[in-house]
Amino acid sequence: MRTRTADHLAALLQDRHNALDLDDEIRKLGRLRPGMLLGQMNEGIISVNTGIDIIQPIPSVQELVDSLLDVG
Repeated sequence: MRTRTADHLAALLQDRHNALDLDDEIRKLGRLRPGMLLGQMNEGIISVNTGIDIIQPIPSVQELVDSLLDVG
């Protein structure tokens, strides 16, 4: 999931002159803990399944609630 921290790390990854170890940088930032466990969205990394973008269709909230309540 795109967060300020993820964008920063992505920029480091794309910089060919960067000699930083990204795994080490992620460890220094607390790994997934700030974003996923503490809810600090912009201070960490939010991991989602790599297939999340293939979920189709994306219903509105109303459509989703209606489909969950449809027992017939």
